[in-house]
Amino acid sequence: QPLNIMAGLVTIDTQGNVVISGNLKVLGTVEAKDLKVAQETAGNATILAGFKEITLANPNLKADSLLFVTPTSKISYPLYVKSQKDGEAVIGFDAPEGSATEDVKFNWWIVGVSQ
Repeated sequence: QPLNIMAGLVTIDTQGNVVISGNLKVLGTVEAKDLKVAQETAGNATILAGFKEITLANPNLKADSLLFVTPTSKISYPLYVKSQKDGEAVIGFDAPEGSATEDVKFNWWIVGVSQ
């Protein structure tokens, strides 16, 4: 028999799984064998040859989020966050001769997602 608390807002089933119908605030450390995030806060992208920037659209991205980009392919110019606002950011580089001659692959990671 599952345990329902606060009119079903918190449920613990017979396998030990907990479902909370609201937010969870932890004042200490969270330890887990595995952690899954409901929406992507990290991934990878490619600036195609012939271009010098790409727009990354993600609902988790806020104007005040930290967005880290790490190139995973050879680059000739520094890759950086050119602009950022709620829901999207422009990632690219400034090349005096124009656009990339080869695809530029990179990983991205959003930290400090505000609500």
